[in-house]
Amino acid sequence: MNEIALRQLIGRMASLSGPDDHLIEWAARAGEDLFIVPVLPNDGLNESISIIHSKGLRSGVLVTATPPQKKNELVLSWIAVESATGQDDGDDLPTTPSTTVGDLLRILQPGSSMTIRCGSEEFVFQPNTSQQQITDKQAVKSLRKAISA
Repeated sequence: MNEIALRQLIGRMASLSGPDDHLIEWAARAGEDLFIVPVLPNDGLNESISIIHSKGLRSGVLVTATPPQKKNELVLSWIAVESATGQDDGDDLPTTPSTTVGDLLRILQPGSSMTIRCGSEEFVFQPNTSQQQITDKQAVKSLRKAISA
């Protein structure tokens, strides 16, 4: 599968599983509709955020597939992203243009929240991981190939 097909697959899986109540409440607090961007773990963080901004939004959710603790499984991971204008959490981790979505997921633990500088802007990131594993064997094989690339 090519990268576009993999993003579409992640988007379909995200639609079928649906965001949890926490993300729906988070979007309501942010004052915007829940905007979900399917990404691959090796997609650039800055480019992924720019998709949210290109829609004129200050917040959105990146969703991707990641390996959990068990070796042969994959699960969906959700990262809520919100512009940090006027917020000061004290945590400030700079990124580089080569920082990927997967890099962010390796840094942050599910349920945490951190303000991170991406370029000249700051964003609050809140990752979460679904408990439901991806069961389509062809999808897992293709996604594993993309994750390891």
